Amino acid sequence: MSGPVLDEATIDSVHEGYRSGALSCSRLVEFYLQRVKRFDLRTGGRPPLNSIVSIAPDVREQAARCDRELAEGGVSKPLQGIPVWVKDNISVAGLAASAGLLDFTDAVAREDAALVANLRRAGALIMGTASMTGLGIGTDAWGSRFGRAGNVYDTREEPGGSSHGPAIAISANFGMVAAGVDDCCSIILPAALNGAVGLRPSVGRVPREGVVLACTDTSPGPITRTVADLGRVLNAMEAPGAGRQEASRRVPGRRIGVLVRAGNAAFSVPEEMRAPFEQALRDLASLGATVVPDVHLKGVRMSRLSSLAYHNALVAHLKARSAPPTTMRELFKLGLLAPGALHDIGKAPVVALWPNVRLPDVFAPWYRRIIRDNQRALSQELDQQGLDALVFLSLPAHGTLATVTQAPQLTVPAGTFRGAGTGTELPVGLSFLGRPWDEATLLELAGAYEAGTRHRRSPRFQEEPSTEERLDVAQFNAVKLAVAHRVRDTMRLRTRTDAPLSPEEFTAAVDGVKKELGFRD
Repeated sequence: MSGPVLDEATIDSVHEGYRSGALSCSRLVEFYLQRVKRFDLRTGGRPPLNSIVSIAPDVREQAARCDRELAEGGVSKPLQGIPVWVKDNISVAGLAASAGLLDFTDAVAREDAALVANLRRAGALIMGTASMTGLGIGTDAWGSRFGRAGNVYDTREEPGGSSHGPAIAISANFGMVAAGVDDCCSIILPAALNGAVGLRPSVGRVPREGVVLACTDTSPGPITRTVADLGRVLNAMEAPGAGRQEASRRVPGRRIGVLVRAGNAAFSVPEEMRAPFEQALRDLASLGATVVPDVHLKGVRMSRLSSLAYHNALVAHLKARSAPPTTMRELFKLGLLAPGALHDIGKAPVVALWPNVRLPDVFAPWYRRIIRDNQRALSQELDQQGLDALVFLSLPAHGTLATVTQAPQLTVPAGTFRGAGTGTELPVGLSFLGRPWDEATLLELAGAYEAGTRHRRSPRFQEEPSTEERLDVAQFNAVKLAVAHRVRDTMRLRTRTDAPLSPEEFTAAVDGVKKELGFRD
């Protein structure tokens, strides 16, 4: 059966296929399922992608239902028949929201998160859950529920975190769009490193009810391959009354400030990324924007004081469980976290000093005041210089400004740099940051930049068939769980327990499971 090319498919191209009869939802879902089974655990001497935690058992039934609806009424919804992966801490009825931890696989959600319900109302179907850093703590790609994930362009390289699973899955063409969750860099960093488009929306635009461990800084958002698709998914995900956002690609007359410092934080440009960043600024100027250099947000305090809110959310989540771990002490004893992960963002003192007690969040009023002051400082600087948005590299992990202002940040591919460890060409992400609740401007700027540069490149994998393709959904999910148990067993046997498994150790663990089950690449 002929039809649209499904690699790099967009919402528009899929809907056109549905309207013409050249494509069915079942065929689209089957295409993605086969890619997941063929490529997600492929090793061949290198670590696997390992982006998927579990496939929804009813995904084929969802697709068949979609086909019936298309036959009866055509394409009548904005995301009709569009497959979506969700991060492993977003509740989907009937699936575990394990937040990247192996012993949370019993936490089967009874109902959809609000954003998932919104996506379903828009016609989307849920493919399953994608991997994330354990508890969303840190920017590495390690969690006891799945082990280690690899960058889509070279699995020996880091994919970033904590929403790496959704970013890898979308860049690898395992699906069309994904829902991530961002507290600080968690969407922006992995989207940038894996050549995807990602948005951390203004806090409150997308509802966070049903997101495990959501707290002050939490902002769910979309990850896609194009800016146009990003805007459409955002409209479907968002809370009622938030207002529609469109990617209209208007740049002429816009003024964009190059951010070099916010408060005491320098927005540095690593030498290996300098050439693509400077080219991106020239490209914006050639598209008609006025690029204003050396912007310094002097009144912004780059302080995150949400640790107590996060701690209380974690304690409450543990206490609500009916099986271990139900306390912080049990959580640490089980070795479910990436070693040292709690030290990455300063949360270790909180969870270590108060093992299982909810605490008065004495910092909350102060933090709310800091956010209000930061928003005022951001708006004043933009107004004084007549700026529509700020621009800076998505790498290093420049995500704190969006967190402490609760402003939207969007990353789009902007060239490549050479990875230090492997020499592989990896994507550079260009970030746009605007006023709170002004995603529309970011979509315009990023859409025009994307259309004028076309830096997104589809990753290439070895196309040889693999024995995993013969697995049904239940068998694939069982293999994923077996890998997780093998990883934890391997960790417990090591003499050194203060670091995650190396890429080589993880590859050996995956190959061991596959060999026992009779699989080959």
